[in-house]
Amino acid sequence: MAVINNRARKEGEAGHEPLLAGRPRTRADCVDGERPCPWVGCRYHLWADVTKSGSLKIAHDVDPLDLAESCALDVSSEGSHTLEQLADRLNLTKERMRQIEEDALAKLMAAGVPIEEMGL
Repeated sequence: MAVINNRARKEGEAGHEPLLAGRPRTRADCVDGERPCPWVGCRYHLWADVTKSGSLKIAHDVDPLDLAESCALDVSSEGSHTLEQLADRLNLTKERMRQIEEDALAKLMAAGVPIEEMGL
C-alpha cells in the first residue's frame, strides 16, 4: 500500500482518494461496519497504540484482522467490565489495568468531575 503524507491528505492531492475512500469519519460511520475493523490507523483500534514518544506499540501478536474485538468503542458500548476482562482484551496485566484506572480517576478528580456521583 502506498504511503500518504499528511499534506497530501489535507490537500486531497489527486491519486490519494482511493486509499482514503470509505474510511469512517465518525462513530456513526463505523458502528455497523466490518468487524474486525480493517482501519488499524483509527485511534480506537485495539491492535496497536502510539506511545507518548511517537513509537508504534503493537498490542497483540496476531494479525489485526484476526482479533476477536478490534474497536475500543465497541467494547465500551457493551457496558461495565472487570479489570480482568479489560486487561485480557487490551493484552495488559491486571495490575497495569488498575494503574490506568487510578490515573484516569485522578485526572477526572483534578478536572473537577464529581466521580462520587458516577458510582466509581
